[in-house]
Amino acid sequence: MRRFVSAILMTVLMAAAGSAQVNGVVTTVEGKEVLTVWGTHQERAHAHGYLLAPKVKEMFEDYIVGRVCYGQASVYNSLRSFYLSHYAVDAPYADEAQAMVDGIMASGLGLHSAVLNRDMDATDLLVCNAIVDLSQSYAGLATMGLGCSSLSSWGSSTESDSSLGGALVITRLMDWENHSTLAQNHLMIVSLPSEEDEQPWISLTFPAFIGGLSAVAESGVAAFLNVGNRCNYALGEPFQPILFSVRSGIERRDYDGDGVHTHNDILAAVDGRNRSSGTIIHTVEGFGSASSPVIIECNNERGVVTRDVTVDDDIAGENLAATNHFRVLYDPVYCNRYRAIADSMNASTAVSVERSWDVMVHAGAQSNNLHVIEYAPTLSLLKWATSAVGSPAYLHEPAAFTLDQLFEPPVAAETGIPARLRLVAAAPNPFATRTSVVFCLPAASQCRLAVYRLDGSMLSVLHDGQLDAGSHRIQWDDPGTGSGTFVLRLESVLGTAHTRVVRVN
Repeated sequence: MRRFVSAILMTVLMAAAGSAQVNGVVTTVEGKEVLTVWGTHQERAHAHGYLLAPKVKEMFEDYIVGRVCYGQASVYNSLRSFYLSHYAVDAPYADEAQAMVDGIMASGLGLHSAVLNRDMDATDLLVCNAIVDLSQSYAGLATMGLGCSSLSSWGSSTESDSSLGGALVITRLMDWENHSTLAQNHLMIVSLPSEEDEQPWISLTFPAFIGGLSAVAESGVAAFLNVGNRCNYALGEPFQPILFSVRSGIERRDYDGDGVHTHNDILAAVDGRNRSSGTIIHTVEGFGSASSPVIIECNNERGVVTRDVTVDDDIAGENLAATNHFRVLYDPVYCNRYRAIADSMNASTAVSVERSWDVMVHAGAQSNNLHVIEYAPTLSLLKWATSAVGSPAYLHEPAAFTLDQLFEPPVAAETGIPARLRLVAAAPNPFATRTSVVFCLPAASQCRLAVYRLDGSMLSVLHDGQLDAGSHRIQWDDPGTGSGTFVLRLESVLGTAHTRVVRVN
């Protein structure tokens, strides 16, 4: 397993006394962007919008409006009207959408959309989060090629692997389309809720998306969503986007009230709300070797059913696979990826961490593969490979994470004081004439914050003096310097940190 190394590119923690609080930090781990947010639903969403404002707008304008709706305001406006007429979300998610908009505004980035000739609002972000459902239930959108496949193995199939010893491993291919906006905006969100009935969880997703597409909870329960091959819905009571239902089951400590967090919480959350999409959700749970996976199949026409290894006997051993084809909700139809996975398992049921990855890459890989994810609960291991523009994820080396380190709070929640000096941040970045520089000190210290050109020459000193422990915000007003890339450097006896910022005219 690779050592978890976190190179902080942008850190916005507790703002200075009397200023607004931003409960988030963005880090880069082996080239993967990780957003850690904490606090209430609104605080977490506000940080998401504040820290990733340009990326959130890009997802909405360039992908949802520009790609899915052909860059035409009339198509998007019809889609939005359909959403408003037939969808409703639980209050916390509506509040989050508004808080994300507020965070974007607080960052200094404008909300105006030139194509729509108005400001982006909370409803637009909810439409983003319903795109999986809308892609199946609203005619006239661009074809997105939503896919996905997964294989989970445990028990007798993994007992010969010395690291697993019978425990579970799951490898999941998230297939969408390798559009440049998606390929350039992969994001891991680590959410640390302050609500007593909620638990920390991880989402492998994109900016603006706050539901559960590929999600892992601190309890060990995980859910990976595939689009089903039959949508079949009837208009009636309002639909909730399926990503929000999956998130409810993942994030709540005990959604179904039975005293434990298992796949049944996801099942109850999905079954408890009407849905317009055909969906297949591969769930795994727990950190014990006895835990086994369950696949949830659902749509509006036939409701919700489950599939486990006792039902699915096409694959030998304790192995369970999901693609985009229902196998219980409807009579199964031929799927070449499912057949290739079955052939591999029938040739040998023995699975290791390495073989699980290799089987899925060889049996399920497609050109529209955006993520390859591998999760082994007992090893606290999460591996994640992402696509590049024109190059699917399975061709790239994964980053390896340990869940314990991902779930570690980046600051002491009571004081806002970090365990170590945190690197300088600037938001917005890029900026025109003003950006807000935020940094954190673990102890009181004399420190200097300066701006340098890339050739090493100093441009200006933003602060030079004593500061208390905690977080500090300093404005850089720069009306005269031309466009370019500059280095912000923080120097203190506690350490040195730097990051780059871009100024545009």
